[in-house]
Amino acid sequence: YEFSVGDGIEVLGARNTEVPTTTIRVRIKAGQSHETVDTLGLASMTAGLLNEATTERTAEELSNELGKLGSSVSFSAGDTFTTMNIRTLTKNLDATMAIAMEKLLKPKFDPVDFQRDQANALQSIKAGKKEASGVASNLFNKMMYGTDNPTAYSNSGTEATVAKLTLDDVKGYYAAHYSPKI
Repeated sequence: YEFSVGDGIEVLGARNTEVPTTTIRVRIKAGQSHETVDTLGLASMTAGLLNEATTERTAEELSNELGKLGSSVSFSAGDTFTTMNIRTLTKNLDATMAIAMEKLLKPKFDPVDFQRDQANALQSIKAGKKEASGVASNLFNKMMYGTDNPTAYSNSGTEATVAKLTLDDVKGYYAAHYSPKI
């Protein structure tokens, strides 16, 4: 089925009653293509912080509550979109959606979470330089798109760009790209 909701948001759905679960995927136009070459990794850092604490609860409290519900809510950034993935037992949909909306609309953007996520991203980028497939993919993308195009680089950014990112950069990116009007 298909329909539109306020602000022209398109909804596509399929129904399967074999398993009592619900899966929802929300795509937000906030991916790597919305970064500059100087801010590579910003979309991924922002999505990563949406997986952390909110202004209402800690990341641990959110994780515990989702575990009790048999649910998961996660964010990840790609080339064009950030995706919010929600999986839950259908009987727990309302409670899970409340947590999903809390994570989406009330992120805490805690400096400690930011520093930890930034350090993890830098370690991941360094480790990726040792994987032949990743190196080949990065080289191929630069040859295809040129070095002045954000999509020529890994979604996680480069060591230089991620190291320069600040929590204010993340807050600004969130304010500019996370809205139903986009």
